[in-house]
Amino acid sequence: MYQQLITKAVKAIFNDSALTDCTPIGAGFYGKVYAVKLSKPPYSAAIKIFFRRGDNEKEALWYLALRRSGIPLPEIYGMYDEGEHGVLAMSLLKACSATDTSGLTCRELDKLGDEIAETAVKLHLLKGSGYGDITDVSCLEGGKEDSWTEYYRIKAKKAMDNISRAVSRGLLDRRHENIYYRALDAIDIAIDTPSYPALIHGDLNTDNIMIDKKMSRVVAVIDPISSMWGDYEYELFQLDCASGKAYGLLDKYAQSRPLSDKYDLKSAIYSAFAEGNHYCNINKACDDNLSTFIARLDFALNNYGL
Repeated sequence: MYQQLITKAVKAIFNDSALTDCTPIGAGFYGKVYAVKLSKPPYSAAIKIFFRRGDNEKEALWYLALRRSGIPLPEIYGMYDEGEHGVLAMSLLKACSATDTSGLTCRELDKLGDEIAETAVKLHLLKGSGYGDITDVSCLEGGKEDSWTEYYRIKAKKAMDNISRAVSRGLLDRRHENIYYRALDAIDIAIDTPSYPALIHGDLNTDNIMIDKKMSRVVAVIDPISSMWGDYEYELFQLDCASGKAYGLLDKYAQSRPLSDKYDLKSAIYSAFAEGNHYCNINKACDDNLSTFIARLDFALNNYGL
């Protein structure tokens, strides 16, 4: 379907290099990824086609910010736009997702878990000058907001508006909406401005951690979503998603950086709003996955008498 677009992108990004082979290797809600072979150096690349024009520029910017942390990332070769689509060309990784743990021994799981957790800690140790979204190059060293609590309250209210619209479309029910409203009222109690603005990947789970095919080391972190400067605990719930529990990622992370006293409440709010907003953005009805996040939120609010 995208052969012509990929051919044009390759020619524009790789100095008139010819496309000699093209194979789909991945797809998500926001785009598709292809492995391509080229007639000129670097001879191979990953071509990511975004369904919305401009999303390629956002992801390239997020990668630029993430690179400052020193974590392993794919190399960015260039961008191309045509019609409603944006294209991002990156290095083709000889790696597989850390989510597939088949064939790994307990010792290998433990070793890789240590490395993945260390990668997350290294990312979050990068200190920014302020909180907020990474919207342009002026935000590469920090966001434009002074308070994480104020910034997150606005972010959560926007998500709440999105969730309420989804309720009116029948994607979530009123019971879900009421739990979210309770959480919105609890933000000032649950969330404090942390000691510094940490760099946030936005989707830091094992689906987006690439390991070499011998499953012995982390090769790269991929697919940032809405990267920002914020509370380092904002995305830690992702360490329990996909195969995170099999690696013991959250416990390993906490060994290096102890979790805050109200982590369970904060994380329940962060995760439920992030997942709920994502479902609304892709017009997906509430399923067992989102229901689990909402139930966890309800439990945490009840546990704190909120």
